[in-house]
Amino acid sequence: MKLNSRPFRIARYLILLIALLSSVNSVQALPEGYRKTMIELNSPPIGLAFDSSGILYAMEGAPFGTNAATIRVNHPDGSFGMDLPIAGDDENNFFIGGMTYDPIADGLLVTDNTADGRIYSLSKTGTKGLLASGIPAIAGVAVRSTGEIFVSSALGDNLGQVFQIDRVSGTATPVVSGIDYGAGLAFDTNGDLLLQDADATTFAGRIQRLPIFENGGGLTFGSLTPLIDGMQSSAGIAFDSEGDLFSTGPGGLFAIAGEPLAETLFDSDGDPSQYATAIAFSAGTAPFEPFAGPDGGRMAFMANFGFSTQDTFITIIEPLPEPNSLLLGGLLLSLLGARRKLTA
Repeated sequence: MKLNSRPFRIARYLILLIALLSSVNSVQALPEGYRKTMIELNSPPIGLAFDSSGILYAMEGAPFGTNAATIRVNHPDGSFGMDLPIAGDDENNFFIGGMTYDPIADGLLVTDNTADGRIYSLSKTGTKGLLASGIPAIAGVAVRSTGEIFVSSALGDNLGQVFQIDRVSGTATPVVSGIDYGAGLAFDTNGDLLLQDADATTFAGRIQRLPIFENGGGLTFGSLTPLIDGMQSSAGIAFDSEGDLFSTGPGGLFAIAGEPLAETLFDSDGDPSQYATAIAFSAGTAPFEPFAGPDGGRMAFMANFGFSTQDTFITIIEPLPEPNSLLLGGLLLSLLGARRKLTA
């Protein structure tokens, strides 16, 4: 092939394009095979949740001294739907602890740690109900696949607890005690509850597993099992479609994997004071793996919520398409076309 031939020029441009894409990915601090985009909001998000159709709900916190917040509705194609207003029951403040999607009611659950601590149910039309109250320092909230609701409290000094909330009566039954700060919640593929909190003195993160057993229409619980301690991340946890665990906290987004478990930085904006918080995952029809393409699902998180910087956008991470498939296909067609011209 001549160095100035058309096929050679095409190949050279493709190589440059691949190099450029690789350099962009390295700047983004993502593992190869993923990309990230930002969805701009009106103010910093403090809660994130995907529903079963992949719609992302992002809660913008109420300004201090007010009780009115806004949930932005973002469709999978990036367009925004109608905002959902929500107000806390306290007239002066609304301190959101966490938010999650409730597949049983096809709505949202929001915790409010103002005063005595409350959990609200919110429909997709904006109708709010009080599900439970009297849980001081209420923080995380999660719904098991069988419909049970769990919340955590973050009182510190081993005073925090995890409660199961009765959907009808609102009764909060303690199932775990002795936790500190943070208290993110998530369910693994076996239906066991994973609890994340931060040490009240060192603020190092840890994750523990609470085994859950279905027994005669109810649930019984095993003993807490420590999974990983001394973590840098300590703000939120989420599982992807294959049961891989991700965590947020000081430094950005982390993947938790290995034997024994260890955290590896998955994404960072390079700011030494970065503090990632809210996190949510929407499963696709393909695994959330490198180069799985647009069907690989979406990870959403707030990249920075701190004293010095608060992002007003959501970071979305998605797998890239299979590398080089289209590019090499185009190159092959070009080479075949050039050969036909030479032999014509």
